[in-house]
Amino acid sequence: MVTRDYLLSQPTACFPLKSPAAVNLRGYYPTQSCIRYHSPANEYTVSMEGFALREASAPEPIRVER
Repeated sequence: MVTRDYLLSQPTACFPLKSPAAVNLRGYYPTQSCIRYHSPANEYTVSMEGFALREASAPEPIRVER
């Protein structure tokens, strides 16, 4: 989530995305989210980038200590 004040600062920035330890489906998943202001057009681009191929895998079992 971004605030209106942040957008008014006309940002050009990318932020890392947290990845889960396992994914259900093999595919390409983004590693970063970017927000860019393009002044000639007075518009913003919000994108997900840096896609990496992830193989499907089972999550780690939940350990319950007794």
